[in-house]
Amino acid sequence: MRPLLRRGVAGRLVLGLGDAAVASIGNLGVSILAARSTSLHEFGVFATTMLILILATLLSRAAHGDVLVLRSAGDREDVVTDLRYSLASVVSITSVVGGVIATAGLVLLPLGVDPGLALTVVVAGAALPLLCVQDHLRWIEYARGAPSRALVNNLIWTVASIVLFLIAQGVGDGPLPAAVCVLLWVGGAVPAVVFAGVRGRISLRFSRSEWLRSHRGLAGNLVLDFSLTQATAQAATLVVAALAGPLEMAFIRKGQIWLGPATVAITGLLAALQPLLARRTATHGNRSTVRLAAGVGLAAGAGLLAYGGLVVWLPETLAEAVVGPGWADVRPYLWPLAVQAAAGMLGGCLGLALRTTGQIGAQVRWRLFLAPVSLGIVTLVTAVAGGRAGMWALAGGGLLTTAAWALLLRRGGSVPVPLAADASGGGGGGHE
Repeated sequence: MRPLLRRGVAGRLVLGLGDAAVASIGNLGVSILAARSTSLHEFGVFATTMLILILATLLSRAAHGDVLVLRSAGDREDVVTDLRYSLASVVSITSVVGGVIATAGLVLLPLGVDPGLALTVVVAGAALPLLCVQDHLRWIEYARGAPSRALVNNLIWTVASIVLFLIAQGVGDGPLPAAVCVLLWVGGAVPAVVFAGVRGRISLRFSRSEWLRSHRGLAGNLVLDFSLTQATAQAATLVVAALAGPLEMAFIRKGQIWLGPATVAITGLLAALQPLLARRTATHGNRSTVRLAAGVGLAAGAGLLAYGGLVVWLPETLAEAVVGPGWADVRPYLWPLAVQAAAGMLGGCLGLALRTTGQIGAQVRWRLFLAPVSLGIVTLVTAVAGGRAGMWALAGGGLLTTAAWALLLRRGGSVPVPLAADASGGGGGGHE
């Protein structure tokens, strides 16, 4: 039984990697096609809109998909009810928010704002519900224990989007507006949603749902955790860019391009691991869950460090064929980037273990303390010692967070937060 279980775990983790890889390759392919199909200004508008829509989708996932996955190991009837109500909540909330955004774009049109920008806002508002529904349908499959369907869903969207861009390039005789690029990118999600609905026997309904109200503790903590993680990461990057200067930031960015597969690995493994940990908690208990999370995190983290080492020793001609000249100057930044990726992998796995063992409240309270501390350390070190030292400080912040999660798991979430008692306003959200 145990070897079969291990093969099953490995298989689902591989499917998660494939799912993340398809999404990453698809977004990269769409970005390349958009860059070749439109003007520099319009591409900037498209890229910004794409980033905002992706972040909005991830925020919706934190409030709906992650909650659904964490509850997926419960009673079968409850899970079926959760699927229906969570999807209804996604449809209704994102339709309202998207409608407000689209209306704002229409209001901007007669006010002298760039018509192309205003039209892009309208299209983005209309696209938001479709993107969030497509993403949630994938998370439903993760909750059902069918990551292969999530992978196929993403693959359909990727292929359809690229085909739509190629058709538009073939029939058009000039640069595409940003709004059209957004429409082509999102339009590929239509067949993916249809596939998920038919294959998974899921009906889309616009109806009032009490999902967020019923799960406000867990959903609120998950949204706050996601927001703090994103805000800290983006703020730290901006701090390093501002203090280190454009030259060092260029070296860092070139290193990040070669370490891009590490980001894909982290995203895919964590997506596949979360439902596995939820089921492990229900069937084997907390200790088994922590062991599985730690084992995956340590193994994957070691793999990312090994990959970073390979990148460090890449032949200069090969490395520069991808990122351009200056590889000798990039090399010193690769190790802190690799350590940061490995810490993110292990910390992410332990963070999922905290979620699935009902300790999300303690995790968020500690995140509220660790985020400003890490950002302050990165700021101080970068200002004093430069961008390379700042990247080591950023990696150190990841290791500090990982150590905090390990301590929380060892103590069962009872470790008090320094100087910040119950900063999140209560935290039994993990027991919803």
